[in-house]
Amino acid sequence: GLCTTSPEIVQKRVSEREKQAPVPYPAAVSRSANAHQPTAVAKAPDAKIKVCVRKRPLNKRERDRRDDDIMEVHSNQRSLTVHEPKQKVDLTKYTERHELHFDHVFDVNISNNEIYDTTIAPMLPVIYAGGRASCFAFGQTGSGKTYTMNPLPPRCANDLFDYVAGQENMDITVSVYEIYGSKIFDLLNARNSIVIREDGKKNVNVVGLQEKKVKGIEEVEQYLTHAASVRSTGCTGANSESSRSHCITNFTLRMAPVVKRGGFRSNRAPPPEFGKVVGKISFIDLAGSERGADTYDNNKQTRMEGAQINKSLLALKECIRALDQNSKHIPFRGSKLTEVLRESFTGHSVSVMIANISPSTSCCENSLNTLRYADRVKEMKRDRSSSSVMPVRESRQSVSKYHSNQEGRQSKQILSSSGQPNPNPIGMGSKADEAKKPPRSRRVSVGRPEWKHPEIQTESNKENCFDAEESGKKSSGTAEKVDYEEEIVIAAHKQLIEETMEFVRKEMKLLADVDQPGSSIEKYVSDLRQLLSKRANGISSFESKLASFETSLQNK
Repeated sequence: GLCTTSPEIVQKRVSEREKQAPVPYPAAVSRSANAHQPTAVAKAPDAKIKVCVRKRPLNKRERDRRDDDIMEVHSNQRSLTVHEPKQKVDLTKYTERHELHFDHVFDVNISNNEIYDTTIAPMLPVIYAGGRASCFAFGQTGSGKTYTMNPLPPRCANDLFDYVAGQENMDITVSVYEIYGSKIFDLLNARNSIVIREDGKKNVNVVGLQEKKVKGIEEVEQYLTHAASVRSTGCTGANSESSRSHCITNFTLRMAPVVKRGGFRSNRAPPPEFGKVVGKISFIDLAGSERGADTYDNNKQTRMEGAQINKSLLALKECIRALDQNSKHIPFRGSKLTEVLRESFTGHSVSVMIANISPSTSCCENSLNTLRYADRVKEMKRDRSSSSVMPVRESRQSVSKYHSNQEGRQSKQILSSSGQPNPNPIGMGSKADEAKKPPRSRRVSVGRPEWKHPEIQTESNKENCFDAEESGKKSSGTAEKVDYEEEIVIAAHKQLIEETMEFVRKEMKLLADVDQPGSSIEKYVSDLRQLLSKRANGISSFESKLASFETSLQNK
């Protein structure tokens, strides 16, 4: 017979189809057919945050050490497995596997052009529609962040020029600055120090930052090359040329300033140099993260830099997580980095994070920390139906011995610690227990049985992550105190120098007066005694501040 459908069901199906339909291209990007089209002609990203991972090949130093490649990228290019080598108490070697899922995983054979097409190109429609876009490169020092980020801004600028060519009265400006510790420097203006201010509309402005108007890709490359040459770098235990600052490169689309007919009269203000902001994209090359154990051969200055870097990275992670979860409050005041990037976290904005990892055995722990950082930023749901068991490098003898022991154990009933039968022995879990397993990362241990219940193991993992964050917050509090005292000492030193110069001028005047005929030697001695007493008091006050700062450095 015929099947009738109620109008409510039809309307429901139509609404579901509309939800599944792709996001249309923004109206601000639609142009005539003869206009020159940029590289990115695609739909706008449907998520505010995209987390990608890029694996770099083994370098010469790692090959000389005969390190193994422990990172395996899956064929779907959305997940990877880390084969972590471990050792038991009895010196038996085994391998622990960590499987993680992301929006995209780039293998060693992926070029920078493919990375651009996957990460940056989908965000360009958002810029054309008046939004903000951000691209972050994160990872351990020496993992290839700068190598990944360097080709992206010129390619993006080329597409922006293609878009502007089809528009009227639109300019492109570029600005580059770095955040070193708690200070901000303009890399296109002789490294002048700049500050951030918040206006009455709660907008954060970088005061003193110069924007350069560019007309072609050659100008952009010149500015970017100059900025890279003056950026702060240093030698660490993990990298001889490590970036010790966060570098932010901004491309801004602006409407050209409109000049009224007849020009401006002399008694009026000159026309503005730049027009209203249409869209903006930021490329953030983050400083390399390091564990405290990797900085054993560094001085105090390098360790303080590392504390500031880890503090800002922790604050950035919290902001990105709040952005992805559509939280009402975004903690952008956590560091200077998140303060200046506030507009990237609010309003019509999208972001992409590229986590760079090293595949070598010696960098396994650092790479896992990077992947866990990215995994917590984007707490993704795993498609269990597509998961598969990946091959693991291991000792055949230890594995066969483990399986033979397991066959004998599975034939017996496993007893709990109280002597009562365990209703859920290892390897015989129910479907309900399987569903409770955490979807974020799966660890498969070969050579050692995992005796923890899935829920207990999940809570312990969370506690470890929270402990790491709490330790990071404590270290960041100490770093803030040291930074505050550093500013006090430097300001006091400058004041002491100025007072010393003033004392020298007064003493020279005393000498000139005492040489005059009829001068009073008693007055000379009295005035000189007062000057020396004031100078001694100033030096004593500065020494106390310096001693306090030195104590803080030693405690640090």
